[in-house]
Amino acid sequence: MLHLPIDEFLPPPRSAHPPRSTLPASPFSLPGQRSVPHNRSTLVLPPNATTPAPTKSAKRLEVIHALLENCLNVDGVRVNDMPTNEIFWQQRQLSATSLPGQQIAQEILWELFELNFRFEFMALDSRAHIPPTSATDVPREDLLLKCFAGNIGGSILVAQREFAHQGLAASSWMDRAPLIVAIRDVVRTWPGFETVVQGCTEVDVSVNQEIETYSESEINAMEQAIATFYTQSFYDFFGRAAIIPRRLPPKQEGSALE
Repeated sequence: MLHLPIDEFLPPPRSAHPPRSTLPASPFSLPGQRSVPHNRSTLVLPPNATTPAPTKSAKRLEVIHALLENCLNVDGVRVNDMPTNEIFWQQRQLSATSLPGQQIAQEILWELFELNFRFEFMALDSRAHIPPTSATDVPREDLLLKCFAGNIGGSILVAQREFAHQGLAASSWMDRAPLIVAIRDVVRTWPGFETVVQGCTEVDVSVNQEIETYSESEINAMEQAIATFYTQSFYDFFGRAAIIPRRLPPKQEGSALE
C-alpha cells in the first residue's frame, strides 16, 4: 500500500475560490472523525503568508487511512492498542523497555537488512521482468533463490545468521562470484540491461560461461556494473534508494548471545 500510485486516488484539484462561508471538507476523513465547516474568519492569513502544500507522504497517509477505514469498521475487527513488553527474536525474549546487547542488536539489524533486500529484489523483479519469447528451462523462482546464500529448505524468507558473512556480503570475490552471476541471470530480462552489456568492457556479461573461468577483475567489473544497474532500476521503479545487504563477521566458537 505504501507504493500505491496516489494520484489515481486523489480527488480533482480544488477550486481556487472556495465559498466565503465555508471551506471544502478534506477529501479523506480519518476513522472516527467528521468534517466540520470552518468559519472563514479563523482562516485569515497574515500578509505574504502561504499555506504549505501537503507532502507526498501526507497525501499517501490520507489515502491509506481512507482505504482502511471500511476494513477497520467491519464487525469482528478489533485494533489491539494494548502495550506489550513481550518481544521474541530467535526464540529469545527481549525487553521492550531497554536496548538489547550489542551482539543481538547487530544480528537483528543484519536480519532486517537481509530480508528487506530479498523482498525488494523480488518486488523489483516482478515489476521489471520481461518474459522472453522462448520458454526457459529454469523456473523464475529457482533463479531468484540462487541469488541468496543459505536458503534453508528452498525458502527465500529464511535468513540464517551463519550465512551473514557469505554470499553477496562475502569478503572474497570467489565466494561472491556465484551469486553475482546468478543475479546477472535474473536482471538480464529487465529493461535497460543492454546498457550494462555496453558499459562493462572488462567482461561480456551477455555470455554464459563457467564461474571458475572468470578472473578477479572480471567478477569485480561485473559486480560493479550489475550493482549500479540494480540500484538505479530500483530507484526508477520505486522512487527511493534500495536497501543493500550487509555483512557480519563469523561467530566465534563458544560465543553466546548477550
